[in-house]
Amino acid sequence: MDQLVTGTDSFGYLDPKLDLRDADLEDGQDWTGWHAIEKDLWPAEAETSFEPYSAEKGAALTQQLITTPLPCTRRCRV
Repeated sequence: MDQLVTGTDSFGYLDPKLDLRDADLEDGQDWTGWHAIEKDLWPAEAETSFEPYSAEKGAALTQQLITTPLPCTRRCRV
């Protein structure tokens, strides 16, 4: 995971989509990425105000992670 984060820092649009932490959210900003999913996977370790995501929200977060296009930094095959 840490290697992926190092790469996402180089591409501004990827870092907030994949690695944003809830403490860094701005008003009205959607929370996506690994940390949002982690919180839902381990709700007992989350703050007491956290409500687990619906199945639809969990599926949407997962879909967003697997479909976020990664930039091609080397020769890409199309």
